[in-house]
Amino acid sequence: MGKTFNLEYIFEDGRFVQSRPFSLMLKPVGGACNLDCAYCYYKGGHLSGRMDMGRLEAVFENYGSSQPSGAPLTFIWHGGEPLLAGEEYLREAIRLQKTLFSGFGSGPRQVLNILQTNATAVTESLASFLAENGFLCGVSVDGPEILHDTSRKTLSGDGSWKRTMRGIRLLQDAGVQVNAMVAVGKHNVAYPAQVYGFLKDAGLGYIQFLPVAEGPSGWLEGEDWGDFLCGVFDLWKISDIGKVFVNYFDNTLALHVGMEPDLCVLARTCPPCPSVEADGAVYACDHLSRPLGGNMLEGARLAEIMSSSQEYSHETEKYLSLSEKCRSCPYRRLCNGDCPVHRTVLLENGERISSLCPGYRKYFAYTYDFFAEWAASISIR
Repeated sequence: MGKTFNLEYIFEDGRFVQSRPFSLMLKPVGGACNLDCAYCYYKGGHLSGRMDMGRLEAVFENYGSSQPSGAPLTFIWHGGEPLLAGEEYLREAIRLQKTLFSGFGSGPRQVLNILQTNATAVTESLASFLAENGFLCGVSVDGPEILHDTSRKTLSGDGSWKRTMRGIRLLQDAGVQVNAMVAVGKHNVAYPAQVYGFLKDAGLGYIQFLPVAEGPSGWLEGEDWGDFLCGVFDLWKISDIGKVFVNYFDNTLALHVGMEPDLCVLARTCPPCPSVEADGAVYACDHLSRPLGGNMLEGARLAEIMSSSQEYSHETEKYLSLSEKCRSCPYRRLCNGDCPVHRTVLLENGERISSLCPGYRKYFAYTYDFFAEWAASISIR
């Protein structure tokens, strides 16, 4: 999702330079949501309430001034459920972006908008608007109805699958690129064929699997996570290479080739991707509740926050705290110890490893020869 740690971005005193590019995650309604998903790690969020247009303008300007000249400005609309802000809110926000950035600095800036949604509030009008303005939409859907509705219920306790699928179809019909965001937990981990087959049949050719290894319930067993990835891999490699794009497979190939992964959990260090709440408070990561000690609505400059020692510690801690067991693992360069939030297993020596470690080892061992041969063929060319 963003660039990983690079030495060229560090001062001698262990701080980052201010001009490196990064995306910004916006929480316009905080943790407010119209669903009550069993495994949600963000129930209630840090703050509920809507960021009004005046505050949003201040955040836009602050972020724009933090980015290097010529770098695109990437806004990730998240929550909670960001569509609770309303269609007119989004329309006004995009009008504001066009006003602010059409002649920003030395010239127009490229602006990218990514919307993470459960799609239950999508209308035909909204879908058309998102398509016209080039939004990429990540939609949370966990497979066929019987699996999805086990964990993703409305506030009244009803299943949300029908409304989500209606929203997906409206987005697809309007021409919006839709990525499937699939939480893999106890509710669906035993059914890789059913989940993958459903996503293919629904025309969802970009799939991001997200293991449930945090939150109130639904946690995975490591071995089950590995079995799920291997099960999907067996189906994908038969006829879907180059047709269906799965985040773990794309990133595994990249790592075998020697490239940096886009998937942050597999990266050597945590990429810069600050999250700003409805009250302007800035956090280092959406999953790790770590405030960076600044508020964009109280005069703090994002450029300075992102070059601070707190941000430096956040990005480098993943690698620096890697256990000795991980450092000696044959798959370390592919896994890099997983997300620090998932390192909940305490070893006898006091170090911690990911609860998903057995699954990752199984998956990387199972697919090693396939991706190694593919990577070698790319290198030869």
